[in-house]
Amino acid sequence: MAEKFRCAPSQINYVLETRFSQDHGFIIESRRGGGGFIRIIRLDSAESEPTDERFWQDLSQPMSFKKAEVILERLVDQGAISKREATLITRVLKEETEQIQTPFGDVVRSLIMRSVLFVVLNAKED
Repeated sequence: MAEKFRCAPSQINYVLETRFSQDHGFIIESRRGGGGFIRIIRLDSAESEPTDERFWQDLSQPMSFKKAEVILERLVDQGAISKREATLITRVLKEETEQIQTPFGDVVRSLIMRSVLFVVLNAKED
């Protein structure tokens, strides 16, 4: 692929890892060399429920605003939250963290995101 697009293999890897990450709902399998392949698998909603342990662990890590947007978009796609709830959470994250420099803003963002989603997702189960 790198030869076809006249770029370094690391550039192909970067694009795949950022555009088709687990946060976006994908798993990438690849093998280099002759007979190598790249397989991009879309996860089913059932395979990645928003309340599973991995989801909450991911939320406990510092996150960029972009990563927060990706997570919220995926939750909307899965039907776990509404578009309105995602918009509200995005607005809160932006207003409360845009003035805080990285890495502190990323930490505060993940704390807010985790707290708000915990309340929103648990309220839907009631």
